[in-house]
Amino acid sequence: MIGGVMGILPALVLIASLTGQDAFPYLSFGVGARELAMGGAAVASCKSAAASYWNPAGLCLVTKGSVLGHFAPQPLGGYPADGDMKAFVAWAQPVRSWAAVGLAVDEFRLGGIECRVGETKNPIDIIDYHETTLSLCGALNALPGLRVGAGPVLYLQRFGGDSLKLYPSMWSLGAGGMFGVHYTPARGWQVGLAARLPAPISWINANNSHNSDRVSPKTTLGIAWKVRRGLVVETDLTARSNRPWVLNVGCEYKHHFAVLNPDSPKPLLSAAVRCGFKDIPVYCDKIDQSAKLTAGAGIESGGTGFRIGLDYVVIGLFGGLYHALGVNISY
Repeated sequence: MIGGVMGILPALVLIASLTGQDAFPYLSFGVGARELAMGGAAVASCKSAAASYWNPAGLCLVTKGSVLGHFAPQPLGGYPADGDMKAFVAWAQPVRSWAAVGLAVDEFRLGGIECRVGETKNPIDIIDYHETTLSLCGALNALPGLRVGAGPVLYLQRFGGDSLKLYPSMWSLGAGGMFGVHYTPARGWQVGLAARLPAPISWINANNSHNSDRVSPKTTLGIAWKVRRGLVVETDLTARSNRPWVLNVGCEYKHHFAVLNPDSPKPLLSAAVRCGFKDIPVYCDKIDQSAKLTAGAGIESGGTGFRIGLDYVVIGLFGGLYHALGVNISY
């Protein structure tokens, strides 16, 4: 079975080798405080509503209704501007014991970008940049241990100046898709394979030089290993068009402080610490990219019906890329 899954990889890597550029650069940021704290290594181990972004097949790992949120006030770290933010909200719901659905919305904003011509002292315009992505995914338990998922992704982009002196307000619309596979070959091991398909972007009210763009395809293979109770390690390899191939490595240790009763596996209170390395270049061509050290922590509490968790992550501990706060509710 695992040989069949691995056999899909060459075809997906071929898709990811297509030329293009990222019309939505924030897609490389990632979502979910837990997943980002693990260096973005989440294709195999993500089992929350964030699976709509990382691997839609992982939605089948969601055992009950889940709502997840993630907010970063300064997604560009040391370059704050008026209105900068990145937010992610997702919902996932299992359907009986063999399927699940998920809905996710991404929002990325940069504001107050000053535009100058030549060496003029005062800006001639103030630029705002907005990106919104909507994804709707479904997943099925195809065979014992094998899950598949897919869904469409809609893209909306706005770029323009508040005063409209220099840059007219431009809008873009596009549609693409993503699909994934999740496989459990043996106890304690998980394999994930996810691909984001290319999406052509159509601009409205744009100059001739900006009449088209695209979202680049991306393919990720991830392997997660449960080393011992509470300790998970994952490694992901991502191939992207016109970008370095990168390796993400992360680990999570979760400790349970109390359980409801000796017969219940659900802890009343648990805490987790996480760390990882994000975007380790393994194949580069003219693009230099440095790896980022990530770290985070989380706490979760509740009963067998309702549970709530809070997570925090910082990316680029020594470079100060950005930090984010996340919340996860299960019901």
